Amino acid sequence: MKNLAVNIFGNEYKIKADNEGDFILDVAKIVDSKMREVHEKHPKLSRLETADYACLNLVGDFLRKDKEKTEWAKARIDLLIKKLEKVT
Repeated sequence: MKNLAVNIFGNEYKIKADNEGDFILDVAKIVDSKMREVHEKHPKLSRLETADYACLNLVGDFLRKDKEKTEWAKARIDLLIKKLEKVT
């Protein structure tokens, strides 16, 4: 178990992590970056509102990428099925 210190939007958090210390640091950097991006666009938001919007943006990004991967996989499967139907 490792003790890590991460900084997100000016706040330091101490986190205990198993063998995924680098992963936790990468996640913290992404969250910090997204919060700063939201703050630049909407500087009048409170810290909590900034965190909420950053969370919404991050989850939205994740879901869009997941949907794109799913659609790509479905398209590839359909193509393979069509090729197999021609062979059989």
